[in-house]
Amino acid sequence: MDTTIVAFSFVSAVVIAACMVLFFSDPIDEALGRVVPPEMAPAWRQYAKFALFVVAFVGGLRVSELGSLVAARAASSPPLTAGQSLLEVLKSIAGSLTASAIALLAFFAATLAVDASRRVYQARRVERRPAPPSREPDDRRPVGAERHAGAATKERRENGSYL
Repeated sequence: MDTTIVAFSFVSAVVIAACMVLFFSDPIDEALGRVVPPEMAPAWRQYAKFALFVVAFVGGLRVSELGSLVAARAASSPPLTAGQSLLEVLKSIAGSLTASAIALLAFFAATLAVDASRRVYQARRVERRPAPPSREPDDRRPVGAERHAGAATKERRENGSYL
């Protein structure tokens, strides 16, 4: 019975971890697509999904608790009931979901912070750019020969043909 509990806990941890990776695959891809350069995005996507799988698996497996459960039981002690076995498997599922929720929260908080800081940086960079020179004619007198050209140049400037 002890081996069965460990096996069911292992299988449930693997299944929950794989489901979490599949369920959050598209959001992970979109989040990393926004903050990671395109040439590095595939590697980061693969790593993020692997890390999510590992965290969910380890959180659900609970090796130390299952090991102490198996070691503490003497040969003379009564076997675990079906209810106790089911409770151990449910603890594995809950641990896997909790660990993956914490990992996903950290991941999406980090990508949100990076995206927000990049947007603030880009907005400040746009604010600092000098305004392009306007193309409107100004009232200053032109430099050079036109300054001394006389009334004809003044007429052309007033009519708008001297631009």
